[in-house]
Amino acid sequence: MKRVLNSLLSGMILGTILSIASASAGVPALGGRSDFKSFLPTKTFGDVEDYQIGDVWGKLPLKAADVKAGSAALKRAARATAKYSGLGGGATGFFMGKFNGEYVLGTNHHVVDGVGCNRFVKLTFPFLADKSITVKCKRIIGHWTDIDFGMIVLDIPASQQKYFDGNGVNFAFDKKLERGTNLLTVGFGIAKNAGQRDMMVNMDNDCKVYSNTDDFLFMGDPDTINPGPYKAWSFAHGCDISHGDSGSAFFNRETGDMVGIVWTAATPKDPQIRTRKYLDALDPSSTEIWTKLGYTVPAAKIYEHLKSIASSLPAMDAAIVEAILK
Repeated sequence: MKRVLNSLLSGMILGTILSIASASAGVPALGGRSDFKSFLPTKTFGDVEDYQIGDVWGKLPLKAADVKAGSAALKRAARATAKYSGLGGGATGFFMGKFNGEYVLGTNHHVVDGVGCNRFVKLTFPFLADKSITVKCKRIIGHWTDIDFGMIVLDIPASQQKYFDGNGVNFAFDKKLERGTNLLTVGFGIAKNAGQRDMMVNMDNDCKVYSNTDDFLFMGDPDTINPGPYKAWSFAHGCDISHGDSGSAFFNRETGDMVGIVWTAATPKDPQIRTRKYLDALDPSSTEIWTKLGYTVPAAKIYEHLKSIASSLPAMDAAIVEAILK
C-alpha cells in the first residue's frame, strides 16, 4: 500500500484493460510507483493469491447487519472507517476525533501524497450513521514517510457533526504489542471487491501479530509489484490486505485498542505463506518474518515521530498533534 494508480489516466487510456480486471481504476498500490508499467499487469490486478496469508482468504465484505451484530471492536472500527477517494485514486482512512476544534482523519502518507486534498476528494463513511455519510477534505495537516502516516482536517457541515462526535478512534500509544495478539482491520481493498464497492473486514485466525513483542523494524518495502521508495517502522502480521487497504487502521480484536496503521505487504505472496502449517512453524527471529508477511506501523513509533515534529508545525497544527498525543 504505497503510492496511487492514477484514476484519470486509467480512465482515459486503459479503461478497457481495467474493466476486464477485477480491480478498480485509481487504487493506491502496495508498491510505490504510479508509472505506466503499473497499469499493465501480467495477470489480473487484484488476484487473491497475490495477497493471501494462510489457508483461506479472510477479507470479507462487511454489511450493516454484521456491524450491528458484531463485537465492540468491530463496531468501533467500522463506524470510524472511510473510503478516501478522488481523481488520484481510492483508499482508506479513519476518523480520529475532534482535536483543537478540528475533525481529523488519519491515513497513510502515500494516500495523502497520492490522492491529496482538493474539491474532488471525498470521504465516505458507510457505517457512521444509519445512512452513509460523505464529507470533504478541508486541508492537510501533514504526512511523514518514516511512519507512513498522514492527517487531514475534514470539512463537516454543522448538521452532520453529531454523527462524528464520540466516534473517533485514537491510537493506544502506551500499550505493549504482544506477539500473538489477535487483530482486526477494515478497509477498501480490491481483492474480491471489484470497484471497491464494499468495506472489507479481516479477523480470521491468521490475522495476528507474528513478530516478537514490541519488536519493530525500520524496513524497506517487500512489495515487488510496485515497491515504495522509502522505509517505515513496522511490525509483522498475518492479516489479508490488498491494494486499496492503504490507510486502514489495525485494532486489537479483543480490547478494541487501535494499535497501528497498515503500510505494506510482501506482494505477490510466497506460496508457502498461503499454508497455516508454514505460518505455525515461523520462527519470530527469522528473516522470513520481515520479508513474507504484512507490515503495519506500530502506534508507539507514530507517537515518537509525532512528538519529535510537533514543535515544527504551525501553531494550530501543533496544538492538534499535542492533543492527539495526550
